[in-house]
Amino acid sequence: MSGEPRIETLHAGFGFAEGPVILPDGAIAFCDGTNGLVLGLHEGRVTTIGAVGGSPNGLALGSDGALYVAQMGSLPGVLPLVPPSVQRLTLDGRVTTVAADADGRPLVAPNDLAFGPDGLLYVTESGDPDYLNPVLPGRIFVISDTRVDQVLELAPCFTNGICFDAEDRLIWTETATRRVCRLDGDSVEVLAILPETSIPDGLAVGADGRLFVATVTSGGITVLSAEGELLDHVAVGAEPTNCAFDGARLVVTAFTPGTEPPDGHLLAFETDTTGLALQAGTLQR
Repeated sequence: MSGEPRIETLHAGFGFAEGPVILPDGAIAFCDGTNGLVLGLHEGRVTTIGAVGGSPNGLALGSDGALYVAQMGSLPGVLPLVPPSVQRLTLDGRVTTVAADADGRPLVAPNDLAFGPDGLLYVTESGDPDYLNPVLPGRIFVISDTRVDQVLELAPCFTNGICFDAEDRLIWTETATRRVCRLDGDSVEVLAILPETSIPDGLAVGADGRLFVATVTSGGITVLSAEGELLDHVAVGAEPTNCAFDGARLVVTAFTPGTEPPDGHLLAFETDTTGLALQAGTLQR
């Protein structure tokens, strides 16, 4: 990208921001993890799509028109208690639980999710609330109509963002290790180890193969080539948590550090590419 793009503030002043998704009518769905809400921004107006409780963190749009939510679970001291799970949220606000365990083990901290080329739902589980010093292993699991299976169990690394590239390969970020990784067949490839100042969170893939990674402590979006070469950094004026393409525009969820409660922002800027078309799927559970 040439030059510094103009950063547009679409909405601000809500809780911890995460998980942007572009809906078919052009609205932007995103999470307010502080208040247990999934919100929608359409034509400048913000509405509540659904009160899912707990701390919603990631969103994926199903081919059934519903949103699938990576639910981290209730924050300490917050009632009612909502367990870590994957939820299904219809656009008229109905919430159901899709999965609360994987391979017989309760979920600990589902973080982000994406439909794969097989139409199944792939989910990262951070495994631990401490993103810099995790103790529990990170996991990636896949949800079908009838099963929840583990794809990978990793060393403690706080598995975070997830997506698929144009060759249908699974890509994820590891916050504690600052790694961006790819699953090629049965082999785990480390595409990049980001600088100490750039802790990776969510990510999106451009149609040209570049990876746009929300790097929290860098205050911006780190741009990598398809093979992990560091290409660019776009400062957004806040600490980004995730991003999604809306045509050539990159929509970014972010927050202002040091505020309590967190001060969420929904931002956007124009890129020199468009987003890779996302896979679609649905679950009959």
